[in-house]
Amino acid sequence: MNGYRRPQGFTIVELLIVIVVIAILAAVTIVAFTGITQQSEAASLKSELQSAGKLIENYKTSNNAYPSSLSAAGVTTKSVIGYTYSPGVGAYCLQATPTKPGAASYHISNEGTVRDGACPVPPFATSMRELTSAQCQTLTTFTGSNVSAIVNLTDSRDSTTRTYQVARLADGNCWMLNNLKLGSATTTTLLTSADSNVSSNFTLPQLTTTGTNEMNLPRAYGPVAGSSSTGATNYGHLYNWPAATAGATTTTNPAGTNAASSICPVGWRLPTGGGSGEFAMLNAKMNNVNATAPSTSGGTGFYQNWQNNSALKGVFSGFWRSGSFSEQGTSGFLWSSSVHASIVNEVYFAYIFNNYVYITTSDTRDYGAAIRCLHS
Repeated sequence: MNGYRRPQGFTIVELLIVIVVIAILAAVTIVAFTGITQQSEAASLKSELQSAGKLIENYKTSNNAYPSSLSAAGVTTKSVIGYTYSPGVGAYCLQATPTKPGAASYHISNEGTVRDGACPVPPFATSMRELTSAQCQTLTTFTGSNVSAIVNLTDSRDSTTRTYQVARLADGNCWMLNNLKLGSATTTTLLTSADSNVSSNFTLPQLTTTGTNEMNLPRAYGPVAGSSSTGATNYGHLYNWPAATAGATTTTNPAGTNAASSICPVGWRLPTGGGSGEFAMLNAKMNNVNATAPSTSGGTGFYQNWQNNSALKGVFSGFWRSGSFSEQGTSGFLWSSSVHASIVNEVYFAYIFNNYVYITTSDTRDYGAAIRCLHS
């Protein structure tokens, strides 16, 4: 007798199991292939960044500064990669992101290592030369009492690291809130376009407390008695105008002109003077933030803003002339970059007293006066 025979073939359950296994194997294969492809693309992208980083550093070695653009450094970009280059005075960051949707970004910076992700938001500058105009504009306006608006930045140009207070004032510009103290009592100081507001190398002479007045030869005076103190008595050093302007003379800067260079850090400069200059505009804005025109008024409501306990934190550093220091503790002189409109030998400066301020005062270039740098 013939018995019952089971039909040949797969059951639905078995077919489902086979289909699931095949799907899993296919998924694993696709993931593995995708991973290999992404790893290859990432390796290629990192290699591109490393090559670009070397070219950028080579440019800096030759030019003492990072390039303003990738093309300036000889970096060849590719259409399948989006580049974002952020140069700075002492740093840079280059980000690369493939145009392929969903692809990961990488970046390289002056530290030399390729890292995952986008360029980090750069930290706020720690030195005078690193400050950017964009960073300046993020600062809260300093009015004299809100000390949290002040930032401390360093300057190390004469092998001595000094820290200066800097703030954005009512005119919207960033100013030094201390007098410049650049220079050495034992040697000269070489300034270059990489670190200072000069177009060519300039040698700041050694500090002295004696000597004859000079109209066209640079002179730096100090240390001033009291200049090692802080606050109202930290006078800084004094400079004649040829030193303050990194070599300007009565020939190169006749009446009615502004000096193009200064011994301020790179990115900073001397403010303009006279009735329409930046000292006058600051004077107006500190008294009335809505002012639209410069003001040379020195009356009540104006001079207070120039005192040490107010917006500009002015100090009575006095001046140097005829072989000696004078008026320390009673008045302060701050050089501008502007030669008097009609008197070739005289330059405008801000002249500060405890009850008055003169904005359009001028005197001869051989004076030794203080410097407050303004961010460009």
